[in-house]
Amino acid sequence: MKVSLGRLALIGVLGALFPCCQADAGNGYDMEPTLTLSQPLGSATFVYQQFDAEVDFPCPLVSLKAGTKVLATKELCLYKARDHSPFDLRKDVSFNAIRDAAIVGHRLSYTLDVSLRRPDAFLQKCSLTFSDKAIGEPECQLVDRPE
Repeated sequence: MKVSLGRLALIGVLGALFPCCQADAGNGYDMEPTLTLSQPLGSATFVYQQFDAEVDFPCPLVSLKAGTKVLATKELCLYKARDHSPFDLRKDVSFNAIRDAAIVGHRLSYTLDVSLRRPDAFLQKCSLTFSDKAIGEPECQLVDRPE
């Protein structure tokens, strides 16, 4: 297949003018977060990023940064269902939403609203602790759905 030099030049110009598909929000992912929270920790900063679960990425992303250097990062994708079986937000749910994300001190808290692919839906109140050296694992408690 022959492609003219003119067409290649046009493709290059269009790519430079419209870099939409090359965007990086500084998190290593080609998408913009819908919510970003951060907490300074002395020499490091804890950063929480949440994305559009239906369009971009269903899992929140947490990281520790020192300046522009990423010290640690974690995708918060793995949880336990009502029956204590594991599920992954990337493949085992038909719907999920994360609400009420907040940082107080060295603790991140949020509410996870989940509908699994099997017949089960529930809310979990989750939190994780962090320091300038480590990010903990989410700890979640099942809560009743409001009526």
